[in-house]
Amino acid sequence: MEKEKAKLSGFKPELFLVNKTGDEGKNNLFLRPTSEILFSHYFKKVLQSYSQLPILLNQWCNVYRAEKNTKAFIRSCEFYWQEVHTLHETQEEAMEYLNELNESYIFLAKAFLNLAFLKGEKTVNERFQGAEKTLSLEAIMPDGQAIQIATSHYLGKNFSETFDVKFTSANNILENPYQLSAGCSTRLIGALIMSHSDDQGLVLPFDVAQEQIRIIVLESASDLYGGIYGIICDTLDKYRIQWDVDSNKSFGARVRVSEEEGIPFIAILGKEELVSKSLTIKSRLSKNKEIVEISKLGEYFEKAVEDYSNSLYDRSKTRLENSVVDLTKGASLELVKKEVLENRKIVLVPWFNDEENEVAFKNEKFGFGARCIKENIDLDLDKKCFYSGKKANVYAYFGRSY
Repeated sequence: MEKEKAKLSGFKPELFLVNKTGDEGKNNLFLRPTSEILFSHYFKKVLQSYSQLPILLNQWCNVYRAEKNTKAFIRSCEFYWQEVHTLHETQEEAMEYLNELNESYIFLAKAFLNLAFLKGEKTVNERFQGAEKTLSLEAIMPDGQAIQIATSHYLGKNFSETFDVKFTSANNILENPYQLSAGCSTRLIGALIMSHSDDQGLVLPFDVAQEQIRIIVLESASDLYGGIYGIICDTLDKYRIQWDVDSNKSFGARVRVSEEEGIPFIAILGKEELVSKSLTIKSRLSKNKEIVEISKLGEYFEKAVEDYSNSLYDRSKTRLENSVVDLTKGASLELVKKEVLENRKIVLVPWFNDEENEVAFKNEKFGFGARCIKENIDLDLDKKCFYSGKKANVYAYFGRSY
C-alpha cells in the first residue's frame, strides 16, 4: 500500500487494518478495498510475451471500505461487486476496450434495469486515483441525488510501472502494458429500488425479477384448476412464474403482498376465469386489469413485457430530464447553489476542468460536487466557469450525491 501511495498522488484508501487475530499479534493485514494491486502482482507473475495480450479477467468478490456513514446497498463497510481487470499491448486497443466496457454497463442499466442515467467522464479530482480517465454512469434518485452505478477506468501504465509488470514486445523490447479496470456493485440494487419503487412497495424490472408472473388462485377455483395448470405452465414456460394457492389469506392481502414484493404481473384465476378459460391480469405499473384468454397468453405477454419495460424506463427518463437544469448559457455560483441545494436539481454548467480549480471548489464545502463531464467546449466559445470565472473547457454535471 505504501508503494502505491508513494506513486499515485492523492491516493487515500479508506482501509480496514487487521493487526491481531485471537490472542496473537500478526503482521498488518489490509482488507481489500479494490483489486488493482492484487491483479498487478498477479500480472507480474504470469505476463511474459506480447502474444499473451490482451489479458481480460473478470471476478466477483467482497471488498471493504471503512465508511463512517452507511446506507443499505448504497454505502456500506462490506459489499459484493463485479470487477474487470485487463492488460493491453497498445493504448489504442486499451481505449477501444474501455469504451466497450462502458457500453456494456450502459446496456445493463438501460435494457435490464430500465434505469435512465447521466453518462460521461469524471473530472480530474473525481476520477479513480491512478487512472488517467474514468467513465461513469450516474443515476438520479427521486430526491435529486446522484448514485454512481458503474465506472470504467483507463489506468495507462501507472500500475504496470509501479508494480514492474512487463512483457517482451514483437521487437524483443521489454515494455509496460496498458491497463484497465472497471466495475459495478450492489449499488445497482439500491439504485433500482430507490428509482423505481412507490408507496405500495417495490417495483422491479421484469428481466431481473425473481418472480415475473404470480398466479393467484382464488378459493372458488382451488379444487378445479388442475386441468389447466399444465396448459398455463407450458404456455408461460419462458417466464419465471409462481402459483399462489394460499386460501388462508384474503384475496386483497395476497394482492397487496404481491405489490409490496414488486411482482411485475399478477394473474387471477377464479371460478369465472375457469369457465371462460381466461386469466385476469394486472401489471404492477397500472391499476387496470385485463381479461386474457389462456390460448392467447403467450402473445399477450410478448407485448405486455415489452410495454412494462419501456414504461419503467420512460418513468426513470422523465424524472431524470426533470431533475437536470441546463445552465450552459452561463450561470453564477449563487444560481447553481440555489438550483442544487434549494431546488434539489442537477445542473449542467460550464466548468474549468483543472485540478487546482476543483480542489478550491471542494475546499469551499458547498455540499455538492461534480458528477461527470458531458462534453468538451469548443475553444472558440467564450464560456466562463461558473465557479472561478476562468475560461471553461467542459460542460459538466454538478449536484448532490450519495
